[in-house]
Amino acid sequence: MIDYLLILGLALVFGLAATELVRRLGHRLEVMDHPDGYRKVHRHPVPRIGGLAIFVAFFGALTAGILIRGLVLLDGPIGVSEFGWIVAGGLAVLFVGLWDDVRGLKAHWKLVFLTVISGAMYAGGFQIGWVSNPFGGYIYFGLLTLPVTLFWFLGCMNTINFIDGLDGLAAGVTLLVAATMLISGLLIGNTQNAVFAAALIGVTAAFLVFNFHPASIYLGDSGSYLLGFLIACIGLLASRKAHTVVALVVPVTAMGLPIFDTALAILRRWARAVPVFSSDRGHIHHKLLEMGLGHRQAVLVLYAACLALAGIAVIMNASRGGRSTAVVLVLALCGALVVRLLGWNEILLARQRISNGLEQRKRRGHGSRIGYEAVERMRQAEHPDAVWAAFTQAADDLEIDHAQVTISASLETPPRTTDSDTLEWIRKRSGLTDEESIGTWTFGCPLVTEGGVVVGKLDIRKTTGGRPLERHVPETLQLITDGLAQNLGRFCGAGIETAEVLADGTNDAKKQPPMASDQFPIFRRPAP
Repeated sequence: MIDYLLILGLALVFGLAATELVRRLGHRLEVMDHPDGYRKVHRHPVPRIGGLAIFVAFFGALTAGILIRGLVLLDGPIGVSEFGWIVAGGLAVLFVGLWDDVRGLKAHWKLVFLTVISGAMYAGGFQIGWVSNPFGGYIYFGLLTLPVTLFWFLGCMNTINFIDGLDGLAAGVTLLVAATMLISGLLIGNTQNAVFAAALIGVTAAFLVFNFHPASIYLGDSGSYLLGFLIACIGLLASRKAHTVVALVVPVTAMGLPIFDTALAILRRWARAVPVFSSDRGHIHHKLLEMGLGHRQAVLVLYAACLALAGIAVIMNASRGGRSTAVVLVLALCGALVVRLLGWNEILLARQRISNGLEQRKRRGHGSRIGYEAVERMRQAEHPDAVWAAFTQAADDLEIDHAQVTISASLETPPRTTDSDTLEWIRKRSGLTDEESIGTWTFGCPLVTEGGVVVGKLDIRKTTGGRPLERHVPETLQLITDGLAQNLGRFCGAGIETAEVLADGTNDAKKQPPMASDQFPIFRRPAP
């Protein structure tokens, strides 16, 4: 017990000193988190490089403990080499977080760097290769060992990062998780796991002195990612001397609230088709503030929920056999109830997006079929009238209300310099309601063949009723418009005026011999 108290005391002292120094450093370097009037609830700029204090205090306390007590602290499943991997991994995570805190780093690059760090930890021996089966035996992951391990590290780091939205929330949750893992380590006799957990308790407790509302320093991405990384490492250390399922479920259960909040945030942002790593005001702590709770009240409510989950985790770890399985089942039922109460809106949003996606895919396929069939009919047409008929049939299937082609005057035989012939089509329908006539979508473009010949101009009108235009409509129109231009140009090989740029930069208009008017009846100008 003396070792745990020593490490906890050292971490507390180191944490207080390091946090104060880093807080002053943040002011001096002007590395501040500024209010944005939207997601961030603080009103004044606050230093945001708390991860530096966490790193110095955590590993400083462990190093001092080793110097005082010797390597006995690292005896057992973890040795000097693995401790070095944790230090190196923590330093890399700190660097990525500081880069984002100081200079800014895009979300996808953070994900890439954190994935690489997690892969390095896998290479260093921190792996989840198997789990114990509650009903007997073991479940080996085999080729899935790497992705499972990466998911474990990335999940822990991003979970703490996502919940870091109120003063003292992420640090307080981490303290409760560390306390849970300390008790679990003592129950299973895992001294190394308990030592690391004790150090994390002391560091987070010291940081909370400065981070609880009103905070004078923030964790920043450097601190939240580092705390999640340490939780992931301690959880894997616990699995060395316990059933892997129970050892990993303990921190997962203790982090149940931030995991739940993170899952809802990902589901909500996916359902709204916004980037997963973007920010919003849909987190649980934001909802508590909207309910009228004060900043400290909201944090204390979330602490109470995490404390209840931590108690369940300890009971689960102390239970054996069927009792442990029963606790897991009860926890799952409670989780389902919480999802029904707090996450139902996100589930409905996700279901609506899935339904809309399936419907859009169906309509897009229908539009592609219409377009390609129309182009093929145009290609096989032996007369311009058949080309126009194929186009208007496709337009009717797309519920286009009006289509008009203005033929280039040079297509007339003999060519004209004034007026133009037009081809016009109006869809037959019973009339528009007031609601349908609210919005109209128009589309106009020149009809140009692959050789650059301008056949004419196409104008389209479609009533939308004020609703957004479905994606498959312009895509299909583009397809059949290209087909219309190419196949009208096929019948207009004569009488078309083209412009060629000469070497001296001037334009020279050339005409091919005119086609007989009876060969091209739809473009024949009516007799006066």
